Amino acid sequence: RGVAIVDLEPGENTVNISMHLYRTKIIVPDYYNYRLVQMDDMSGTGFIAINASSIGFAGNLSPYDVDFDDIGRIYIANCYNNSDYDYYIIRVNDFISPSITPIASSGSEITCITVDRKRNYIYFADWGKIYRCNLDGTNLYSDFNFNQGNQLYYFRSIAVDNDGFLFTACTVDSTGDYRIVKLDPNSGNGQIIKISEISNDDEWVDVIIKNEQCIVAYHDGYSYNDAIILLNPSTLNEIVRYGAHTGETNPGQGQFWGPRRFVAILNDKFYLIDEGVGDNLVSFSDFNFNDWQRYANGFAFFSVC
Repeated sequence: RGVAIVDLEPGENTVNISMHLYRTKIIVPDYYNYRLVQMDDMSGTGFIAINASSIGFAGNLSPYDVDFDDIGRIYIANCYNNSDYDYYIIRVNDFISPSITPIASSGSEITCITVDRKRNYIYFADWGKIYRCNLDGTNLYSDFNFNQGNQLYYFRSIAVDNDGFLFTACTVDSTGDYRIVKLDPNSGNGQIIKISEISNDDEWVDVIIKNEQCIVAYHDGYSYNDAIILLNPSTLNEIVRYGAHTGETNPGQGQFWGPRRFVAILNDKFYLIDEGVGDNLVSFSDFNFNDWQRYANGFAFFSVC
């Protein structure tokens, strides 16, 4: 999609419009089924899946996270602890002719990825380090030092805002509690800007930046305080939280087994992997959970089911 506003002069017949990625199909990392799934809608229209053999990948395809560049190419964070083939960011142009391009690798399982579509950078992380490279994998940088008195590790998710700041869900210090941390990757070799007060001693927190909001999928597996939480993107203070945990086999509107990861984040609606009693994909239009839909058919997302 592109938008241009111009003051046309008499006789002028050309308007230049810069086109950018506007929305995507619903593309879901189906980790324990070793595949990436694409659907047109929450009814499963156009369902198609790719795996290692269908894209000619010599390793084990275990998608843990996915993002897109500004022309719609798909970048997969591969997370499989077996061989050097498996520690890769992999690019797939599309699902129609899904040949692959290995982009960059790390020293262990890659857990999350975000593409800075404004600056043409890829940021990705494994359990202990954040990396940055160009879209073709060149200029790989792995010397970020965000510690500054706070040890950051076990990176679970990562997002980037319009100003180039990073937001990550990771554990902070020896407590092992997950927090949301705002980082400046362009200041020296990295600087911590803010650390959230909200914390989680379970393993799953996801963060996205959408409509200039900092949105957290929060799974608390011990006290069952599952929620979607809005944070102030400047201070990381909690603004409000929505939703509730349930153990029912057929969750109702705004009820979650265990929020895991947002997908199709450019689209108008929210699409969220929800996992616990089963493996569930849910969608909703707003934080009143209007237009609530579920798709629970054959997924085996992460580490619960």
